[in-house]
Amino acid sequence: MIPAGGTAVSCPFAIAMAFIDGPLRAAIIMTMKRRAEINTTRNFAVLLHPEPEGGFTVRVPELPEIVTFGKDEKEALAMALDAIELVLEDMGSNQEVLAAEVPRIREIAVAIA
Repeated sequence: MIPAGGTAVSCPFAIAMAFIDGPLRAAIIMTMKRRAEINTTRNFAVLLHPEPEGGFTVRVPELPEIVTFGKDEKEALAMALDAIELVLEDMGSNQEVLAAEVPRIREIAVAIA
């Protein structure tokens, strides 16, 4: 299909956009740009603390409000991911911004006498 004055397109979304004009088109494009800005990936350090009764307590140093638990490492990481997504969603709705500099976590070996 070739829209008037356009070139051939095969994507159904592109075909639909070819026939939308004016304020609606501008609103759709702005929404797509916002989503593109939001859909980025960021890594977070996750600390897994083994519990004596089993399982792991999970903390995220960069997001101190997060404390969660999983009965095994896989579940603990899944719970951490869910908690991080919820906190980030809340931050977005409150116009909060994460620090640009990501904290660095390193391990240091110390001899114990």
